Amino acid sequence: PVRRYDFKGIEEKSQILFLGGSQGAQTINNFIIDNLDRINEYSSVNFIVITGKRNYEDVLKKLKGNTPKNLKLLPFEYEIFDLMLVCRL
Repeated sequence: PVRRYDFKGIEEKSQILFLGGSQGAQTINNFIIDNLDRINEYSSVNFIVITGKRNYEDVLKKLKGNTPKNLKLLPFEYEIFDLMLVCRL
């Protein structure tokens, strides 16, 4: 059985998971921040980004409360395999 994740405020849709280790996470975080308009254009898709524990607060500050409804940020995920199973990409 696949664990169901509680993404409050995000309706169930196709989901894309972004994750990277160390410096890779920072590159992905910058990409997400630089492409918020494009994320908003794809409202039928949920974007889940694992920012890394060190980068999480910094990403939130850069977003300044302008987080799209279809973007979920996580600092870290222990059950990464389960999360991957509920994502399409």
